[in-house]
Amino acid sequence: MLLEKAEDGCLRLVTDDWEESKRLALNTVARKKVWELLPLGWFTYTDAEKAVKPVMKSSSTFHAWFNQLRRFGMLLDAAEGYRKATVPGTS
Repeated sequence: MLLEKAEDGCLRLVTDDWEESKRLALNTVARKKVWELLPLGWFTYTDAEKAVKPVMKSSSTFHAWFNQLRRFGMLLDAAEGYRKATVPGTS
């Protein structure tokens, strides 16, 4: 693991280890539930936010967590939108 200075000047943890990323991003019961609520296949940011609203009501909290997932490589970003990444070595 290493630290990286973010655009806002704060330090953030950077890791390329899937299990460590998962542990950091899904570190509460609510976040684990929200991960399961994310749509299957490709989805938009808005689709994702709507899908998890019953558990994660704050838009700012969702935004910060969503960006963390992207940073950790747990969400793939393409022209089609976003989708959950799979564990390396699986399909």
